[in-house]
Amino acid sequence: ATSALNEYARVKPDDPNALDSLGDVHFYLGQFILAEQYYRRSFEKDRNFNGAGELLKAARARLMTGDISGADGLFNQYLDGRRNAQDQVVEFRRAGWEFLSGRRQQAIARMDAFARGLPPALAHSVAPESYAQIAVWELQLGDQTSARQAAMKAVSLNPSGPAMIARFLTEPSMPATAWSARALEILPQPAQERTRKLALAYALLLHKDFQAAEPVLSDLYQHTPPDPSEILPALLAWARLESGHLEEAARLVERNPVPNPVPEIFASLALPRLLYLRAAVLEKQGRRNEAAGNYRLFLTLSGPDASAFGEEAKARQAIAK
Repeated sequence: ATSALNEYARVKPDDPNALDSLGDVHFYLGQFILAEQYYRRSFEKDRNFNGAGELLKAARARLMTGDISGADGLFNQYLDGRRNAQDQVVEFRRAGWEFLSGRRQQAIARMDAFARGLPPALAHSVAPESYAQIAVWELQLGDQTSARQAAMKAVSLNPSGPAMIARFLTEPSMPATAWSARALEILPQPAQERTRKLALAYALLLHKDFQAAEPVLSDLYQHTPPDPSEILPALLAWARLESGHLEEAARLVERNPVPNPVPEIFASLALPRLLYLRAAVLEKQGRRNEAAGNYRLFLTLSGPDASAFGEEAKARQAIAK
């Protein structure tokens, strides 16, 4: 891939896409310093390319080195560009960044303030997604009550799309068969099959039914075309690790999902969790120094607000051991 993209850059030296794709290749392989360099070179070549998404990608690459302050600087440059482009969801993007970089309660407060302050022209379309995102985040932090409240706010504004999924996810825990039946009830059409399976997988993961989540995620993974930005490998690895099949998770945590400039409500299920999963695999393989490095980076990016799944405490115990 690198060879082909270098040739692309030689043939079309003014095209920023080759450099952007080289950044993607290096990010995917975990070569984050080089990835950042390529992303920044792409941005300098054309500052309007991809909505200045190269700066966001560069910030993500820097974040994966553990340099949160440096990553913030790059991300703020990205937001400046979005403001100049009259982007009306800058605060939505900022909240997502804060959650990703370990400021989880701050992110929730920002997203809530953003949703409340939206003008009527945007409230119907943007506020439901904002509240749906809050619901997913609150579930990850173990606050079922706040998650449900956010989901119902979303539904009150627009009962379809992300709001409907958020309401589904925040229902009380139930057996896997009941979750499956409920998913079929709200998404009954054949064309909705993939969305239904994804919603079911998210529900089972968030309610800690990893045994039931594993076959659903495995089926999705097998029937999803290869995509370097896809988070399914990390989610499947999570289900397998929690189900006691660590060896089967090893191959799934080798690569890093390429950053997507489009906000994704469920991205926080995979990141920074992928680092914890990778560390657990490395520890099992006897590669203790590499495992400790991944555990430490995971804790850095998790911040002070631990998730409801106990991974931060397990990471600290592993480092101490």
